[in-house]
Amino acid sequence: MIAASKSGLPVNIEKVPSPPQVRSSAKLLKPSVEQHFDATIKDASAEIFATMEKDLIYQVKFCEENMRAFTQLSDVSRVKLFEAWSAISKRDLILLRELAKRDAAVPQFRYETRSIPSVEVCLDVDKHNIELTIIKITDAKLPAGWKSSDGYLFVKFDFAFPHDAHQTGRTKVIAATNSPEYNQKFLLTISRKTKQLLRVIKRNCLKFEIYQKGGFLRSDKLIATADCKLSGLEEKVYIRESLNLMEGRKQAGGKLNYQVRIREPLNGKMLSVTQKKWLMLGS
Repeated sequence: MIAASKSGLPVNIEKVPSPPQVRSSAKLLKPSVEQHFDATIKDASAEIFATMEKDLIYQVKFCEENMRAFTQLSDVSRVKLFEAWSAISKRDLILLRELAKRDAAVPQFRYETRSIPSVEVCLDVDKHNIELTIIKITDAKLPAGWKSSDGYLFVKFDFAFPHDAHQTGRTKVIAATNSPEYNQKFLLTISRKTKQLLRVIKRNCLKFEIYQKGGFLRSDKLIATADCKLSGLEEKVYIRESLNLMEGRKQAGGKLNYQVRIREPLNGKMLSVTQKKWLMLGS
């Protein structure tokens, strides 16, 4: 891979492991400044030191998160940018702690406004998956004469991709409530490059059915439905919604909360620039 890079050939840096020196230890990222000050001299200086330490720790974490994100996108220039910023913030953090240990004066510092490149990405989701989480049902309407404690509800889902083999699943049953919380995750398989997927998500492609669990000699009873489009995934990596529960075309009462996540938007990575205050030691 190194030889290929030196020869000018393209290299997929997503497959290159991060060197240990660019990953900060847990000890470095744990606040420690306050414990260096004697209780009798907890003054404004100690508070300033602690605030600066907190900001520098945040900057190191922020840079490392963005290094990982842009590495996955094979964006070498931005990986190097955040690597450089991280190194400076680590250096300043170590220096700040040394000064705090010696009860030295607060060093010169400044906050500058930086234009930060950012990208919306969920690195923990595989590029071939949509992660669906069925979160909860709120105030589902049970059959007439039933109390909320009579609810034994579960949710079935149907994702209309691919056309000839829909992906389905169901939650566990939550007993004795009409407002069950599930927080169950399901992985849906996708093929990002197919036109079929882009057509499917523009329709009500994700359908939910809410059932009351049957008992002895009684089958499960469908009490409500809900469905939604996922077209937002063309531009975003995260959707969280609360859907009205329906009975046919009428609202049945109650809501279903769900969320979906995807590694990066289906239309490709969405780069943006945000303004952030950035701490630097020195004048």
